[in-house]
Amino acid sequence: MRIDIQGKSDAQQGAKKPRFDFTSRATKLRLVSLFAALVLVLIAMKEAEKPERWAWLGLSEPPVAKDSPVEQVGVGRHQVSAGGNFSRNLGGSWDGDGKASVSSFRRFWDSSYKKLSLPEKKGLNRLLRQKLSPPPTNHASALELAGVMEKLEALSRDFQTKVLNEISLLPTDAPNKAELNTELLMFREKWNDFQNAVDHVTKKVPLTPSELETLKRIQSTLDLSAYSLVRDGTPVVRSADGPAWLRTWERVQSGATDERVRDEGTLTTHIQMLSQPESYRGRWVEISGSIRGARKVETERNELGIDHYFVLWIQPAETNESPYCVYCLKLPEAISEVGRAFVNMSKPVRVEGIFFKLRSYETTERSMAVCPLVLAESCRLVVAEKRVVREGWQPSAWMWVLFFVFMPLGAAAIATAIYKMTKTSHRTATVVGQKQLSQTLENLSKNPTIRSPAERVKELYHVAMSEDVEAAKRDLKAHDQRGSHDST
Repeated sequence: MRIDIQGKSDAQQGAKKPRFDFTSRATKLRLVSLFAALVLVLIAMKEAEKPERWAWLGLSEPPVAKDSPVEQVGVGRHQVSAGGNFSRNLGGSWDGDGKASVSSFRRFWDSSYKKLSLPEKKGLNRLLRQKLSPPPTNHASALELAGVMEKLEALSRDFQTKVLNEISLLPTDAPNKAELNTELLMFREKWNDFQNAVDHVTKKVPLTPSELETLKRIQSTLDLSAYSLVRDGTPVVRSADGPAWLRTWERVQSGATDERVRDEGTLTTHIQMLSQPESYRGRWVEISGSIRGARKVETERNELGIDHYFVLWIQPAETNESPYCVYCLKLPEAISEVGRAFVNMSKPVRVEGIFFKLRSYETTERSMAVCPLVLAESCRLVVAEKRVVREGWQPSAWMWVLFFVFMPLGAAAIATAIYKMTKTSHRTATVVGQKQLSQTLENLSKNPTIRSPAERVKELYHVAMSEDVEAAKRDLKAHDQRGSHDST
């Protein structure tokens, strides 16, 4: 059978695949489309982790207590709280049908507050603070209020003009035109209440219930606007955070019992605030952990009457990644000796306060990191629970002595046995052994049954030859028999 062997150069190859042309226009469009789809998926994943997106879809709407003051504004499920409970539905606008998703009064204050300068924001907050929860010092001056009111009146005129233009663009028979006119009338009514309240504050005249309710609604909207200006990953001292900072301390001092965590067993975890700071900003939270260090910071007495606070660094109970930074006004008596110098300690505590933002700080490895910043009135020491440990069998002293005595001896014996098993022995032949070996070899050479290789070959040759002779004789005899048969 013939077998053809081909050289390497003659090896048969299969059909080659056509090379993919990445320079063609269709390929480029496909790659760009895939990249854009990947970016959209990443954005969707980022947005899906926010609870407000689920609430917007109507999948997780928090229940509203029957006794809580809630202003039902807009349409559908969107509600904005007027009693301090923070809503995530701020910033509504006119839709295609001319319907307002948030009341005009609330939209005006949200947009106007962001247009005020920092001193004007503080002056407006000081006015509301003075009438809703009077501070001990630094009442709003008439000159300061006059400057703020002059700018707010200009913004009010612009806002009303804009709304009137929106209404005028609607057809006469539009079903929502009457609703928008009602909204504008309500805005003017509330604006008049606000102007009267400012005038009464200047003249030190008691406010009417309607004026107080208007100021409360304004305060609720300004809280949302102030917290929306706070930025995470920044130092504690930031000018834009000033109004929200003072407002948070005011809420901490007043207690705001209607906003606090109702379920004492519900703790806000470190990862929740770290991953969703916008959702928890300005909300009451309760955390637990262990104080690792504390110090006292003294400041100039401000309009809230605060001249000092304590900075606590708390290790979370559920993680070691980064700490909590807690600013509080008071400390428990057990750790009240904290001064200006940083004090190391280890005290398990629980803190109920308001989450402000993720502040930046420098770690011990000289790298930058962020941690949750919480403002609280005080902290509560937690008594560590005593764990009952069941007593099990314990060996006696003499058993430990025997163990430590015999354990090295046993280990040495095992090592010696293993060494002997693996050691290769070398034997030296003696004179008697050599004589016995020579005698044995001589006896083997004289043994007739033992043949050398040459003798075995010769014997095999003779056997083969004899077999060939016998075969030849048989063939000759058979031939002779055939010849005699033929002659006959």
